[in-house]
Amino acid sequence: MGLLDRFRPSFSKEKCERSIQYDARTINISSLSIEVPSIKFSLADFRTEVKKIRDASEFSELLDSYQYQMCKICKMFGEDSEEWKKYNKIRLGMINLLTSFQGTLIAFKNDPEGQKDRLNDIVDRLQNYVLLVNREILPNISDLESKTTLSKGDVPEVHSKIVSKALEISGVDETEVNQFIEEIKSH
Repeated sequence: MGLLDRFRPSFSKEKCERSIQYDARTINISSLSIEVPSIKFSLADFRTEVKKIRDASEFSELLDSYQYQMCKICKMFGEDSEEWKKYNKIRLGMINLLTSFQGTLIAFKNDPEGQKDRLNDIVDRLQNYVLLVNREILPNISDLESKTTLSKGDVPEVHSKIVSKALEISGVDETEVNQFIEEIKSH
């Protein structure tokens, strides 16, 4: 079983789903993979770093919207498309970051001082991923969200270097991701 197999359930769902509900005080993250339980946090649960957690939550909410759109895009392309592979790789990076954020919240709540660096790291990575996706991959997300159906002309072709950069930011090995994408394609 590969390291990325925990994400297989997210890629095998018939219907695309959002995983994060967020308001000004509460963060609710549904299970992104079978091994990570759903969590719900109130910002009041945290005594320190509330601004960092709020920032990370907002970036996570954006990434969740992007991964939802990526799912819809991948279903539109179909598995034989090279763009299907690229968008799924980017989506996998998003899910990895969102899962990391979920784990970081749990660890930080239990040990705020010991997990401060980990929280700062995930905030930086979430921010960098959102900026990359917003600038290079889905600059037109608001247009996509308003559409009930998507066509290939609605989304840009993604350059392989952008995919590599996204995977680097998300902290997943590109070789493993390539293998995972080929495996889900064959199922």
